[in-house]
Amino acid sequence: MHANQVNMEGFWRAAEMPMEIAIGVIVTTIAIYCLCRFLLLPKLELSDEEGSGMIRTLSIVAGSVVVLTLLILTWSLVSLSTNRLPRKELDRSEIYKQMESNTAESDEKEGK
Repeated sequence: MHANQVNMEGFWRAAEMPMEIAIGVIVTTIAIYCLCRFLLLPKLELSDEEGSGMIRTLSIVAGSVVVLTLLILTWSLVSLSTNRLPRKELDRSEIYKQMESNTAESDEKEGK
């Protein structure tokens, strides 16, 4: 169980940067959408048809950017979880043997 917790901690540390980038892209997209929708479009004095068409296009573009960002984030996290996490069962190198002995020692000291 302890080794699994180490793997999850490593996963979340490695996933921190892609998640920060995705959140930044989504927040920026929402800010640009709101800026265009509520500040710029009313000043253009467009007819109702042109205005609604412009709003529809703006919504589609903003929604597409958010969906694409979420898909890329999901792909990144799946790739990260399947390729980068250390697998004790697959690699019997010295570092894993040392980790197992340290974990066993610490569990014995704690009385587990």
